[in-house]
Amino acid sequence: LREFDPHMRSGGIDEAYLDITEYMVKHNATSAEVSEAIRKRVREMTLTFVKHPTPASGLTCSCGVAPNRRLAKICSDINKPDGQYILPPSRSRLLDFVSTLPIRKVGGIGRITERMLHDVFGVTVCGELLQKRGEI
Repeated sequence: LREFDPHMRSGGIDEAYLDITEYMVKHNATSAEVSEAIRKRVREMTLTFVKHPTPASGLTCSCGVAPNRRLAKICSDINKPDGQYILPPSRSRLLDFVSTLPIRKVGGIGRITERMLHDVFGVTVCGELLQKRGEI
């Protein structure tokens, strides 16, 4: 995957973080085209581990494209398995997206805090955290 980003960071055995900006500019490609190419490359690379490959062989790969790594990780979970979600880098689209996210997606909010925020303040999504920040 370093062909897409030579500075790629591994997030474990099945996770990687890439900044595809330079690749997009160099190849005059959209983020959708690049994430599709990444997904195809992962499937091709993993075919070598399959004893009797078929067109459906190889590992699936979900991609999330967003202005930062945390949002990209959240986006990669949206169209699993083997899908992609692209969050456009506009302020209004980002605010809309974040405001509808379940609060559990916020780092540090686990099951117990989620339950407390819901039971005490009626908060279930991030937009409500902002609206009720004075109470919380």
